[in-house]
Amino acid sequence: GRMFDDYLIHKKAYPSAKVIEIDTMIGKRKDKKCILTIFEPVSRLQIGILVNRNAEAINAAILEIMDICNEINVNFFDTIVTDNGSEFQLLPNIEIDEIGVYRFKLFYCDPYASYQKGGCERNHEFFRYIKRKGISFDSLTQLELDTIFSNINSYKRKSLNGLSPYEVFKSRYGLKLLEALHIRFVKPLEVILKQ
Repeated sequence: GRMFDDYLIHKKAYPSAKVIEIDTMIGKRKDKKCILTIFEPVSRLQIGILVNRNAEAINAAILEIMDICNEINVNFFDTIVTDNGSEFQLLPNIEIDEIGVYRFKLFYCDPYASYQKGGCERNHEFFRYIKRKGISFDSLTQLELDTIFSNINSYKRKSLNGLSPYEVFKSRYGLKLLEALHIRFVKPLEVILKQ
């Protein structure tokens, strides 16, 4: 019940479901760290979280985001779409909480079908303008990542009628959540999308 066809059925049954797409970006193969990216398709906002390269760290990061949402009483997702990578294979363990209530519904893309979470993948291109492929992530800090994603999310998009992901997300979920996620607004003339 977690395949992409199941997601399409779920989406049709629950058209107001709040969906996020998640993925990881890797620097060098030997790196101990990777970046968990969380992409909200309506606003096109994406955050990056520096984590260890294992499934337990991914689960801990997702639960931490959910705790942040609970603390400020704003939830921006109830459905997760991701790929079949080994780092996401323990997500079913946290899909339901200790008392049997769904935290989120989890769905996996079909094998070799990354286009099924294409918004997340396309947004990675912005990150690669700043940090090219093959650069180690082990020396990155979360503060540096927050700055990079603040710039990416402040970049105005034609697909958003000239607004930035930051502005659209803020209108949907409020400033408090953006602050809790450490995403700040960067003025248009100050946005940096290069190394």
